[in-house]
Amino acid sequence: VDYDRLIFSVGAQTNTFGIPGVREYCNFLKDVADARRIRTAIINCFERAGLPHLTDEQRRATLTFAVVGAGPTGVEFSA
Repeated sequence: VDYDRLIFSVGAQTNTFGIPGVREYCNFLKDVADARRIRTAIINCFERAGLPHLTDEQRRATLTFAVVGAGPTGVEFSA
């Protein structure tokens, strides 16, 4: 296929697929502000995990992250 330009873009609107709680509890990754929010949240988790009164189980739970979405953004973020 001949072309002059190839434009590749992710969707402009975040889709929650109707899953309850997603909008309230998830961090989306659509722009720089989202990335900064995620970065801050991860740093806060590491700082919390370093508190001396936590058990190993609490520390493990604090450092457990879930990436939901198998699209290009979710896969790249997980790497």
